[in-house]
Amino acid sequence: MILPNFVCIESKEQKIDLIHCLTSDVMQWSDQIWLFDIRRFLVYWQTRADEFEIDATLLWKQILEKIFDNNPVDHDVKIVSLAPPFRATCGMDPWKAILLIKYMMKRNIYGFQNLESGFARSLYQEIPWDVWWEGVEELKIHYQIAMPKTYRENNFLAQCKRLKQTILRLNIRLPWEMDNLNYNGMQRRYGALIAQIWKWTTDSYYQQESHTGLAGFPWIAKEIQENIIISRSLEYPLYAWEHAEPLLNEDLDRLIDTSHSYQREEVSKIRWSLFLEDLSSIEISIVFRNPHHLKSEKGNHKTTLIQAYYSFMENTRTLRSEEKEQYLFSPISAWEIRIEEKLVLPQATMDLFGDWRLENSIQTELMELENKLPVPLQQFDYCEDWHPEGTFTAVPLGHDTQVSVESDRSLKAISLNRPLLILREPVSFSKNIKKKNLLFLENTADQWWHQYSGERTYYKLIHQKGNEFWIFRDLLNHWYFHGVFG
Repeated sequence: MILPNFVCIESKEQKIDLIHCLTSDVMQWSDQIWLFDIRRFLVYWQTRADEFEIDATLLWKQILEKIFDNNPVDHDVKIVSLAPPFRATCGMDPWKAILLIKYMMKRNIYGFQNLESGFARSLYQEIPWDVWWEGVEELKIHYQIAMPKTYRENNFLAQCKRLKQTILRLNIRLPWEMDNLNYNGMQRRYGALIAQIWKWTTDSYYQQESHTGLAGFPWIAKEIQENIIISRSLEYPLYAWEHAEPLLNEDLDRLIDTSHSYQREEVSKIRWSLFLEDLSSIEISIVFRNPHHLKSEKGNHKTTLIQAYYSFMENTRTLRSEEKEQYLFSPISAWEIRIEEKLVLPQATMDLFGDWRLENSIQTELMELENKLPVPLQQFDYCEDWHPEGTFTAVPLGHDTQVSVESDRSLKAISLNRPLLILREPVSFSKNIKKKNLLFLENTADQWWHQYSGERTYYKLIHQKGNEFWIFRDLLNHWYFHGVFG
């Protein structure tokens, strides 16, 4: 199941517990609506959900229930299937999530609705024009702040007026009824912005173009509140990482001690600002691919220091002369560190989840390992694909393949007989081949829509030294080398 990329929540007050409970990428859409971009933390939440053997959206729902458990609900509201006392939506893009939660507020409906569910999609199709235009008015406010290149207020207002006239003239009852319109026609008649909003609104855009991002959405991030800055004025100037490392480790401890929060914080980005003697500065981002519990390494911040080392060397690489072992920048005289992005797991959720680190799953270990590497980890799995070039595909870390269709089982069985190392393009192979060294594997063909060249007959070539190669012969009796068995 594909996880939603965005969550939209109604909250009439700025709850500190709420703002960064699911992600560090948060936008305040209106006085009562908050928007969460979950994309950077999808692997994290999927891993946590797998540990508790529940769906990730259900995990989010339980976290929000703990935060909103004191909110009273009026007796005259509509409760959807034992819904919690709050309103939230989630989906693959932010605009649909916003429209749906606004409609729930209009209908006085509480609950946590996933736009991929049948009920939420049916509810979405009922959204009236007044809710849609109210969302457009709020969108206009954010356009005025973000000022995209295509936004001109007078033009936008004129295009909105023209669309309203068309709606009245053609008696279009609901925005959903416009889902079969042509994008190019919308753009020519109403302008690029109205056409873009129409794309966000209609399901056909998501289905045909796999829209899973912002795509021009005026995202305005909400900064972390109560940000703590740790400063250090060095007793002596320094250049080298080995001299900065122990001092940075001390400052990370100070950063932990200065925070009096009883909530669990998972850090995803730390800003390290270096101030040089010539009054210039170097900004270094210490980024974790998965949220990191800073307090778990108090005294020896090996994970943070490893990522700091990678960033320090990369940012100063052009300022160093490796041959002469000289530094081409002024020495460091002071620095500051502060947390820029983090998850804040409220104290109310601790009794629900306890200590997540007591029993590390494979996924958790992979996430922690990835935080210590200079490059991200990649996991691949066999594909249910008859074409040799499509044998493998990238999957999320810790992914467990589930094959349910019988035809897929057959295709995966074919993939299992193929080598782990497959060349991107086959290489011509002209050496003499003895039939006794060949083991037949499969007959297949090229994809006719991609430079079709006919059928292939694949063999395992067993070399006298024990090496095993994956080769094939085409219809012209030409041999090609395509992979190596482990």
